[in-house]
Amino acid sequence: MTRLRTAAVLIGLFLFSVGIRQPLFNREFTYSWEWLSAHTLMTSQLWAETPSAVHHYNLLYTFPNATDKFIDNLWNSGVADKSGNYYYVSMPHLAFLTPYVFLRAFESRPDLRGLEIFALGVHLLACWLLYILVRELTRTYQASQLASISAFAVLLFAPTALFFYQNAVVGTVLVIPYTVAALITSCFLLGEIRLPIPRAAGWSLLVFAMFLGCMTDWQAYFTAFSLMVVALYLAIQRRRDRKTCFLIAVLCCVAVTAALVTIIAQDSRINGAQAFFATIFGRLRVRAGFDSKEGLGLTTFAYYRSMARFYSAYFQFLCLGIAALWMAWRTDREATGRILRNCSTPFAVAALAVLIDHLILAHHTAQQSFTTLNGLVPIAIGAGAGVTAYFETSANRQQAARRIAVALSLCVLVSTAEYYWAYSNRPHPFRTAADAINAVVRPADGLFAIGDSGFQPDNSAMIPQLLIYVRRNIRAVNSVSEAERIAAANAMPRAVVFYITSDYHVTRVEAIDIGH
Repeated sequence: MTRLRTAAVLIGLFLFSVGIRQPLFNREFTYSWEWLSAHTLMTSQLWAETPSAVHHYNLLYTFPNATDKFIDNLWNSGVADKSGNYYYVSMPHLAFLTPYVFLRAFESRPDLRGLEIFALGVHLLACWLLYILVRELTRTYQASQLASISAFAVLLFAPTALFFYQNAVVGTVLVIPYTVAALITSCFLLGEIRLPIPRAAGWSLLVFAMFLGCMTDWQAYFTAFSLMVVALYLAIQRRRDRKTCFLIAVLCCVAVTAALVTIIAQDSRINGAQAFFATIFGRLRVRAGFDSKEGLGLTTFAYYRSMARFYSAYFQFLCLGIAALWMAWRTDREATGRILRNCSTPFAVAALAVLIDHLILAHHTAQQSFTTLNGLVPIAIGAGAGVTAYFETSANRQQAARRIAVALSLCVLVSTAEYYWAYSNRPHPFRTAADAINAVVRPADGLFAIGDSGFQPDNSAMIPQLLIYVRRNIRAVNSVSEAERIAAANAMPRAVVFYITSDYHVTRVEAIDIGH
């Protein structure tokens, strides 16, 4: 196909994916992982409403009222400043700052629609970069365009990608373009692909992509480590260009160090380095599973059951790549081996990074399906290699192309069905609950939550989907008397107490005057 026709196909596929997601576009926040977008949007709005001299673009999640101070509503992941404002430190800064810059460029006040448009743009960018990577890896084969379009479709139509790249914006979603960009530039520097740029620009792009990735999500650190390991392996075991391989490893270390120094310096401005390290190492213990009570360690069946459940969403694309490679291998092992070797470096880097992520942050991985999004990169590369091998080893290539097109179409149909089944029908009680609360509460009131119907909430149960509509921080208490005592101790004129069920329905709201 010509470049124009290829661009038309890619844009058409992307627009089709947008059409699939249209029923969930700009809808009220619901359950599941939409706390990710709610959290991102809440911080963006607070940045827009609060002087930068207060937050210094740290990840603020405390609302400006005096009675909202000293309340940690986000899973003990925050550090408080001396004024009682809490800042999230469990995610690097660009995970929030990048969408904020985009939103402020087009909107005076960030909103959900703008955030979702931003996420869709990132999705298109990630798919396009993956298309370029696979196209260049297979450029000497006739199936190059078909293989790269297949890889594009894998990252575009995987059910979790359809959802997270619109409705649940998080650093793991935003880091994938940086990951693929690092794979492209490293392959270019190793001479495995061609790019229309000078070699010096390739070195700069590698450092730039790795640094920005490490400033966006912790998974990028595993990518940097795996790239360093693979580069050293190529230098020592395969006698590749040792100078290039060693320099790639050194630049990975430079990018990681620069990102860590920047993050530590920025977050230490909140309340000192000691408070930051105490919180971040506490979160690491939780994500690694050392503090887990659910038994989701690497030695338990529950962990592998969770992994199987999450990766089952990609089963059709895994089958596509494996079946294509198996049929090609049976026909011509030598040709199939050459194609696999062409794609081996980026596949090894991406797969090793995912494996390290799943091993080190085992508890986090077993609980959050968005952590498997990184696995789509090696799956897409593998699918591209499989399509290339099957096409090139087929006696009737026209028939092979038709079969590949049919198989891809079936994969997309299965993914679409999985997407609607998993995400389309979920309750969204948060705005209704917020309306009931906001009808009573005043700016100077203290806002308290008590569980109803056997539900006992803590502060972290006041999730971002509720907070962003209430526009207040909420303190969970066990009784009305506890709420009155806290309100009196903080000179609040009233304590507004609402009773909430486990599915976030407000059953009753009462305002209690506090005598001082």
